[in-house]
Amino acid sequence: PIPYRSLIPKDSENIIVAGRCIAADGQALGPARIMSTCMAMGQAAGNATVLKLRDDVPYRDIDVAELRSILRTQGAEVDA
Repeated sequence: PIPYRSLIPKDSENIIVAGRCIAADGQALGPARIMSTCMAMGQAAGNATVLKLRDDVPYRDIDVAELRSILRTQGAEVDA
């Protein structure tokens, strides 16, 4: 599982990253570089952007429970 907070660069409000750009240590970065994982992060980042713009909030303040729900309805595998 990749925490949502890994997609938000430190001290930023208006940028989100996916794929090899995420914040992770060396051991965790290996599995995160797999193409299907990168695509899943992109899907999460895209949906987070929709929520950010709809609610006019920084990425850090989006409703992560709602994001998970949206991803599940799209068929994504999401941990609790």
